[in-house]
Amino acid sequence: MAGPAAALTAVAVVAGPRAGASGWGAAAAVALARRWAGDRRVLLADLDLARPRLHELLGVRNDEGVVDIIEFGVSPGRVMLPVDENRFDLLPAGPFATDPAAVLRHPAWARLLVELAARRATLLAYVPSDAAGADAVIDRAGAVLLLAEGGEGDDVVASLARPYAVLAVLTPAGAAAADTTAADAVPRLTDAEFTKIRLPTERGARDALILELRERQRDARLTPPPVQRADRRDAQPRDSGEERRAPLAVPAGTGEAALEMRLESAADDVSLDLDVFDPALAGGPPRRPPRR
Repeated sequence: MAGPAAALTAVAVVAGPRAGASGWGAAAAVALARRWAGDRRVLLADLDLARPRLHELLGVRNDEGVVDIIEFGVSPGRVMLPVDENRFDLLPAGPFATDPAAVLRHPAWARLLVELAARRATLLAYVPSDAAGADAVIDRAGAVLLLAEGGEGDDVVASLARPYAVLAVLTPAGAAAADTTAADAVPRLTDAEFTKIRLPTERGARDALILELRERQRDARLTPPPVQRADRRDAQPRDSGEERRAPLAVPAGTGEAALEMRLESAADDVSLDLDVFDPALAGGPPRRPPRR
């Protein structure tokens, strides 16, 4: 994983029921932690409190873990274990949890995320999709990597409260070739076609493309919506002459990925200043140009 996902503070690594039961989900989570790009320190947390197995794959003890940090306030530095020749850190699940759902929904996670952000670390929270409290983990992280096996990816994504938070669906090698029905239904771009639509790397071309997109956005906002003639029997009197605009749908979530999506949505809702003022378009007296 590279790009913006590598710089997030928390990513929920969600395993589907089949991927979790077969053990491939846990092995894939370890592989992700080993190959995570960027200079941030990776902390792989085993949030499968009912069936912890990451410590077995990495050959470390499970004496202390998530439960000790969340419920008893133990310092994370005392519990985290450097593994795989110090490539990343493991946060074991712990030997026993009386109420796993309460641990995953505990408000103490906010304090842990703040500490990880100060350390410039990335938390990979491995959790089964059918675990009680997994929704709180996904909402807190704001970004999801789904581990699916046996064609369960679509069903798991549909069951999530916020399916738009899924960055990618990862499957075992060879599974995509075996399931040709879904692969044939999605058109694939060739390398030449992808090169045509990718963002230019040269500074001047990038600026020109961004300026063109902004002009298109301005023209789209200034274009009045089509007038729909309503039946007189169903017509309702208006309270005033002002046009009411419905608020934009802003993604929920408390993680950094959700914050970026909210900032992008807010930026799209900012009106652009016009070079030439037209009172007919604005519907009011001209305003003084802002000072720069």
